[in-house]
Amino acid sequence: MNTIYRRVVKAIRNINPVHIIFLVGDNYSKLFDGLEAPFAKSLVYSSHNYTAAGFGPGP
Repeated sequence: MNTIYRRVVKAIRNINPVHIIFLVGDNYSKLFDGLEAPFAKSLVYSSHNYTAAGFGPGP
């Protein structure tokens, strides 16, 4: 994913050098272990919680 993310960020930066770019982790955006540290300005790693209702923390 690191190689793809670097290529995509470079392509976006060629069009818009200041746009905020959100990248997600692996496995439904839960795993970030294999990703490099943020490598560009205005780059954000985003996570998501896809826990089914009643099977996660909270009511």
